[in-house]
Parts: sequence; C-alpha cells; structure tokens
Amino acid sequence: MVLTAPKSGGDSGFAVKPAAMHDILEVLARHNPGLSKTALKATGKVMAAISAATAQLTTEQQRKIVSHEDKLAEALGAVVADIASRDGPPP
Repeated sequence: MVLTAPKSGGDSGFAVKPAAMHDILEVLARHNPGLSKTALKATGKVMAAISAATAQLTTEQQRKIVSHEDKLAEALGAVVADIASRDGPPP
C-alpha cells in the first residue's frame, strides 16, 4: 500500500494511491457488510490518514504504539468523537 503525508508546507492532507484506497475499501466492506457506501468511504479515508501518519514515525515509535494498543484505541476514539462533535469546516 502506498500512503504519503507531506513533510512540510501548508497542506496537512495525505495522498493515497487509487489502487491502495481500493484495497482499503475492499477489506472494510468485506469485514463490515452492513456499512453504507458513505460510511465506507469516510472510514477508508480515516484509515488512510492514520496509516499515513503512522508511516511517518520511526520503527521504535511504531513499536511503542503497538505495545499500548488499548490506549491507542481509547485515544483515537476520543479524537474521532471530538472532531465529529465540532460544528463547521476545519479552520
């Protein structure tokens, strides 16, 4: 899978090759058969963003994250809930 995140500049987005995004969506659809197409696309974008951010970390940082999997799930849940509760577009 090819994910890239910009290292500098004003763009805080990420880029995912179309084939990689197709793979992400295919796996999500297979494991979440009741997910709507809209939710599937949104979830795929979130997964791609997390993957791109993680890919920018050192191997040691990645190991630390994996060793605290429960805390990671809790933190991501809090971030997602916070973003979802905000009104309007991002600043």
